[in-house]
Amino acid sequence: MEKEVRSIEIRTIDDSRTVEGYALVFNTMSKDLGNFREIILPEAIGDAIERSDIMALLNHDSSRGILARSRYGIGSLSLEVDEIGLRYRFEAPQTALGDELLCYLKRGDITSSSFAFTVSEDMWTKESDGTYIRTIKKFDRLFDVSPVFEPAYAETSVCARFEEIKEEESQPTETKSAKIIYTDKEAEDYTPRNGKTFALTEMQEIIGGYIEPIRLNDGRMIIVDEDGKSKNKAVNIPATNILRRDHFTTDYIVGTAIVCDADMDEKKK
Repeated sequence: MEKEVRSIEIRTIDDSRTVEGYALVFNTMSKDLGNFREIILPEAIGDAIERSDIMALLNHDSSRGILARSRYGIGSLSLEVDEIGLRYRFEAPQTALGDELLCYLKRGDITSSSFAFTVSEDMWTKESDGTYIRTIKKFDRLFDVSPVFEPAYAETSVCARFEEIKEEESQPTETKSAKIIYTDKEAEDYTPRNGKTFALTEMQEIIGGYIEPIRLNDGRMIIVDEDGKSKNKAVNIPATNILRRDHFTTDYIVGTAIVCDADMDEKKK
């Protein structure tokens, strides 16, 4: 997983040396990040702060020294999760770098920052108007919050993933019939939105994560959440019975599953 960078706002408080802002805002649709938009769920932070060494830098340049630091939740860089998002705050140090930052902020030369992170769980969906939405469900690590002269857009890695999503979407999976098997209610027949084929994002919405296909010997497939077990999803007894009858295995399936006649690309989504 590669580091990503996003633009955020930054400000000083009156004539003090206090610098503060929101690194991340929850449940708010981002601006266009390169033909897709992004939203962050409140639970995405999790324990990422306690597992991360986060520095406040100037222009992402650690060679010039640091402005503040939070080492696994403790330090001169204050990070607090509230109902709005992840709020940060620090006192600019009495150093040449700290003075330089305050000068830029007070003159208005710097008005935003970039926050760097990696993501361990996200989901891509497509709106009815054709807009792609990336939902960040869990951060892996947080790295630095950096006042910058030019805020960054989404980096190459996530843009490349977006192009992959679009390509997969344009090659829907053929299916003759499908059944959705739940963990807590009766299974139901399901017809794909376009009447005959499944799109990748449609399967992800049903499953609630990245899909993993399991081929059955009769030509059908069971589509499951590849990370379902690590998410502690409930065991799906009906889907597990189908799997065990076909594969003679002791393995089991968790979470919502799709059983269909589709033939599909087996690479992980």
